[in-house]
Amino acid sequence: MSGGRRPSTPGLSPEDARRETTERQAADRYAIKLYWLSLLVIAVVTTLITCLENTGNSDNGFLISLLIIGICLPIGQLGASVLALIYINVFPPARKPECLRRLGRMTLYSFIWGLIGTAVTWLILIGMK
Repeated sequence: MSGGRRPSTPGLSPEDARRETTERQAADRYAIKLYWLSLLVIAVVTTLITCLENTGNSDNGFLISLLIIGICLPIGQLGASVLALIYINVFPPARKPECLRRLGRMTLYSFIWGLIGTAVTWLILIGMK
């Protein structure tokens, strides 16, 4: 296995192997699109709710929403993965296992790096005190 990808099915003709590779790449692109669209939906909903709660001063509401999105990014990424998972299960693509495998890898890597970024940010803020 290279890159966490299952090997091609043995015994396929070259045309079938190419078709299988194309389908797997399409499943990867599908999972990537769903994840980023879900993250965008979460960011937009966060911005709208924050701006609606701070109707008296709309500039502060937008800045506060950016701060919330920045600080709570790992939680937002998990939420985006859950939304994408629900969508994939309700409207399954042709290669659902590959989609779910890609979504799982993206969730793991994005959450780990989001936590690392949050920890570095907190360390910098603590160091500035």
